Amino acid sequence: MSPDQRAQLAQQFPPEYGVNPNDPASMAQGMAHVSRERPDVAQRIAAHPVLLATSVGLAALVARRMLDKRQ
Repeated sequence: MSPDQRAQLAQQFPPEYGVNPNDPASMAQGMAHVSRERPDVAQRIAAHPVLLATSVGLAALVARRMLDKRQ
């Protein structure tokens, strides 16, 4: 995920979560925290186009790796 994409995603979190877009652990902790306390916000974040595009890209990388290992 590019720095701009991380910043866009971090802006979706409520400010009190203090999510740092330059720290993957902070992003993960923020998502875990918001999932527990604010499921409605978590659903909105999970549906964000940046996160959906990243998920598709990650799935493609996993599939390619699995296919490479089969050969």
